[in-house]
Amino acid sequence: MGVKGWLGYKLKTKKTSLELYQATIAGIVDTFLAKNEGDIEKTNVDIKDLGERMTATLLMGYAEKMKEHAPSFEKFKDTLSLAYKFYSGNSFTDAIYDPQRKIIRFEDDNCFMCRGITLSDDLKDLKYCSIVPGIFTGVMKLRGFPADCNQIECKAAGGNTCAYELVSFE
Repeated sequence: MGVKGWLGYKLKTKKTSLELYQATIAGIVDTFLAKNEGDIEKTNVDIKDLGERMTATLLMGYAEKMKEHAPSFEKFKDTLSLAYKFYSGNSFTDAIYDPQRKIIRFEDDNCFMCRGITLSDDLKDLKYCSIVPGIFTGVMKLRGFPADCNQIECKAAGGNTCAYELVSFE
């Protein structure tokens, strides 16, 4: 992270307790699972939709503080990486843009959302951290870029990393 990103995180971002945040996410996931009578696919959709509904508030707060917007799809690799750091205090382990497939892949080997959480075998298909791709999808919609983001791997479900792929439809 550059000096600007470090300063933005240290000076401009309000911090919250990781334990409080993780407890909130666990409660939300449990509520969705109960509402959906254990249907993991419906729960995955609800988690991602929640992230998408959070977007306007997060994007406005971020844009107001940072005063920058990505002008093209590939620039969202850096913009979303900085926003992730800005709000979570965590940096992606890797962020790669593949111009042939028009995909940006984000990986976080130390995901703040599921750090220390291990899902039981009956929940291994749960996309526990898919609030993140929901937010990324929402950002793309609000910025006028046709794209969708999905969680493709989760550490809590036994993966090596939490990985998200943002796909451009242009």
